[in-house]
Amino acid sequence: MVVSGQPLGQMNLADPFIYLEGDTYYAFGTESNDGFRCYRSEDLEHWVQVKGKAKSGFVLHREDSSGSKGFWAPEVYFLDGRYFMLYTADEKPCIAVADDISGPFRPYGHGIMTEDPNGIDNTLFIDKDGSVYMYWVRWGLGRGNEIRGARLSHKMQSVGKQVRCIWAAEPWELIFGRVTEAPTVMRIGDTYYMTYSANDFRSQDYAVGLATASSPLGPWTKYGGNPIMRKPGELYGTGHSSVFRNKEGKLMMVFHAHASASSIGPRRMYITSLEEVIEDGQLILKPSSEYLTPHLYSR
Repeated sequence: MVVSGQPLGQMNLADPFIYLEGDTYYAFGTESNDGFRCYRSEDLEHWVQVKGKAKSGFVLHREDSSGSKGFWAPEVYFLDGRYFMLYTADEKPCIAVADDISGPFRPYGHGIMTEDPNGIDNTLFIDKDGSVYMYWVRWGLGRGNEIRGARLSHKMQSVGKQVRCIWAAEPWELIFGRVTEAPTVMRIGDTYYMTYSANDFRSQDYAVGLATASSPLGPWTKYGGNPIMRKPGELYGTGHSSVFRNKEGKLMMVFHAHASASSIGPRRMYITSLEEVIEDGQLILKPSSEYLTPHLYSR
């Protein structure tokens, strides 16, 4: 796909997620009360909207959803020949399925993945043996937002025993509220890495931290040099990141930032590379100081 349309401006996507299929990148994020759209690119800088097969060009429309409002943080995975979307609606972790990445996505099973009264930012990790784990954010317990994890059944129809993984405790995590959220988990060698965000998303000090573990459900050890990203360049409110590999196999991180130093929204999508650095004999992931500023073009 060669972008030949007119430039429309920066990508206004909060809570962004990028999925690579073949030679094409697909981006999803928080942007509408009506559901989720999809965007595609070949170079991570020039993007066009995919014509979704749900209502009004969406790939998931609220009329097809398990929830009716608060459509946040979509992620898409290809498993067993179908596309699964994890997302938040009505402040609950939801799941939908489609035969095509352009949708229409509709509820999978019960459509809601836990019975918790409050839950957001659900994400998947698939280990080398095929085991599937979900991580999400739970709150309402009187101790702030915390990240939980659990192993899922083979068909992702049930959630196993919940494990408390990450919660706000370090000074940099307590600047604005008691918030840890937006987990992403990956495995490198025998070590599991989790990136997560801390502080309220409205804070200019919203930032990204790193933790490691020897098993998917921990216990997790926070990196002593956290946060690994806070206010790079002239950006503010940088966080809710997710990690992917580009076409060359390099680890990349997509994240959002505030519109400016004086305005939170619309939050905008940025992309940086993750550098693999050895510290005290351990591999640590650190974002590059340089980042891409993706732009949207007309089809």
